[in-house]
Amino acid sequence: MNRNHIWALIAMSIMTLSCSSSTQKAEAEKPVNNTQVAENQDKYQQDYIEKRLKAIFNDAYSNGKSCIENDSLFCSQEYNTLQNKAIAIAESNEYVLIDNDHWSQSQDPQNPQMTIKKIYNINKNNKTATADIEVTNKYNRNEPSAVTLQLILENDDWFIDNWVIYWEGDSIDEKDFLQQYINNGGKEE
Repeated sequence: MNRNHIWALIAMSIMTLSCSSSTQKAEAEKPVNNTQVAENQDKYQQDYIEKRLKAIFNDAYSNGKSCIENDSLFCSQEYNTLQNKAIAIAESNEYVLIDNDHWSQSQDPQNPQMTIKKIYNINKNNKTATADIEVTNKYNRNEPSAVTLQLILENDDWFIDNWVIYWEGDSIDEKDFLQQYINNGGKEE
């Protein structure tokens, strides 16, 4: 197997099989009430961003929705647009693009938990921030998976704009992977 095939397999394993059922379009539907935090708080404060991330992950872990449904609720419009285009290409090729859940870092989530390690690069001009998190669940023997979330303030709150997954010494940037997949028309290099 060449390096590109390995990257494709790793990248595919960061999303979930349940995400690949039909080309669902990300709707403008955004978080439900239990993911919202105090409205009068400065949204650029590290404390606010931390509360928002915890609320997002608590809802994603308890709402019974699939990976793609949670993405449509808690990821940016740009991320959802890329993901939907890539899934449509994959389905037209009868290919499963997504076979792992990036919310739980596994194919079979069992009691996933997210821990925020650091929030940094808070930028009011670009409306962006970065968070390093760890995700654990019983399926992967509670071994933490390191993830960097790129966040964006849109629709008056923080949303996940990108997932950067760290795997065996390498990093996988999901938006880059999705864009390359779209640019290649779903063909492996």
